[in-house]
Amino acid sequence: TWTILVVDDDPKAVEVIAAFLPAPAYAVLRAYSGGEAIALARLLRPDLILLDLLMPQMSGFEVVETLRRDANTAHIPILVVTASQVSAEDRAALAGDPPAAVTVMHKAGFNRAGFVAEVRRALPQD
Repeated sequence: TWTILVVDDDPKAVEVIAAFLPAPAYAVLRAYSGGEAIALARLLRPDLILLDLLMPQMSGFEVVETLRRDANTAHIPILVVTASQVSAEDRAALAGDPPAAVTVMHKAGFNRAGFVAEVRRALPQD
């Protein structure tokens, strides 16, 4: 079972994503803010984080940066799921230094097969 942390300030978006990740293959953790995401990542160390970029209080960019600076969470791959266009500068900021395993996926044209394929690609390979 893969443990996946889904982070979005919109509970409906979290549930749509969770529905694409059925048990028993996936155990879905839910966070509705950046702070909650960081706390859960530190406590439970999920296999993958699905992260919305545009959230109040703390953006997805800040979440990525905070997780990257913590040795306990720096290795967790992050799949950014966003409705907005992500510029080259944004992609560079997300990749960071040292480079993090961050992939960007757009909500537009979201379908289950494509989404699950992206999730599988983003998961750590044994």
